[in-house]
Amino acid sequence: MGIFGDKPEKCEDVQPESSPTHLDSIERLNITHCEIDRKQPATLSVTVLVGLKNGLTASGIEVGFFINDLLLGTAVSNEWGQVKFSAPWTQEGSYQLHAQVKGILFRASVQLDYVSPVQEFGRYTVYDNGTVLDKKTGLMWMRYHLQKMDWHTACQQKGNGFAGYTDWRIPTIEELITLVDMGQIALKINPQAFPNFPNGYWWSGTPVWGFFKVTHAKCLVFVNDCRKQDMEVTWEAYVRLVRKEK
Repeated sequence: MGIFGDKPEKCEDVQPESSPTHLDSIERLNITHCEIDRKQPATLSVTVLVGLKNGLTASGIEVGFFINDLLLGTAVSNEWGQVKFSAPWTQEGSYQLHAQVKGILFRASVQLDYVSPVQEFGRYTVYDNGTVLDKKTGLMWMRYHLQKMDWHTACQQKGNGFAGYTDWRIPTIEELITLVDMGQIALKINPQAFPNFPNGYWWSGTPVWGFFKVTHAKCLVFVNDCRKQDMEVTWEAYVRLVRKEK
């Protein structure tokens, strides 16, 4: 699903009433790409193709980009008649985006509906791609947990490219402890940032060595309160993967 809905509406081509002679190679404009990168700060990216007559190039053509007739900026076409433009965009609502060749009436438009992918719950920024950024620690967490598994299996979890990231891992015990919120009445974790959080044992990647091999690992136990405990690696516990936001 695109950032502007299932599909952006078809771009509308508007022919000029008259073309200046130095721009007479231009036939039409098309918005060929339109999206918002959801990473913060959110960025609107637009690509326009300058249609040509007789196979001529249209490099060096200046195109203005507008939201609801407010100029965001301009960009110049390359040797293939392609214009790429980007600008910060974080405002929610429904907007008309259009590109226009400066000084003439060539214009392409598309309706976009943008809902911010961000929710703020105290120190946590929640994105609609299923991730949560802790602004205090710089750690990004999966918002929802994995199923119960033994410790060695947990340590092998890499997230399978979840939300476009490839550096997911099991947290250390120190990182896991940063999620504890003793101000909560029931489970000691922020319920808005991390909904449907179950009671039970939660693995960290911190091992406990015994007789030259790992026999136990550090975990947190959430049952009305929260405590740290060593647990045998063959037992099963919940897992929430983490990564360090650059």
